[in-house]
Amino acid sequence: MCGENQDDVTDIAVKTTRTKYNQKYGFVKRVLSFVHYMLKSILLALKEKDVDAVYASSPPITVGIAGALVAKMKHRSFIFEVRDVWPDAPIQLGFIQNRSLKKIMIRIERWLYKAADQIIVLSPAMEKNLVKKRG
Repeated sequence: MCGENQDDVTDIAVKTTRTKYNQKYGFVKRVLSFVHYMLKSILLALKEKDVDAVYASSPPITVGIAGALVAKMKHRSFIFEVRDVWPDAPIQLGFIQNRSLKKIMIRIERWLYKAADQIIVLSPAMEKNLVKKRG
């Protein structure tokens, strides 16, 4: 299912896009779905003419990457909502064990935090963790 939708929330146009995804997907198919969504979102967002700010909510982290890149290309503020401590959670759960992949993910995480003009977190503990990481 691929399509676009627009909802107007108190004078804010919220545009969404769909990408085929299922929780039962294996690791590779899940990652491919996330990357597909990221690329599709970037292409659709770049077509938008009247953008005041870019808001991205993560996980997955690819949503944050798309948001940061679009904000940079459009010279707009990037607001990043962090709903999970990433990549800490998948690393601690053992989903990510490759040392090089861990380093890459930590670099992406730091880049996103620095790219964001504003960051929204869900708890004081997440805020403390983020402040420590953002530096």
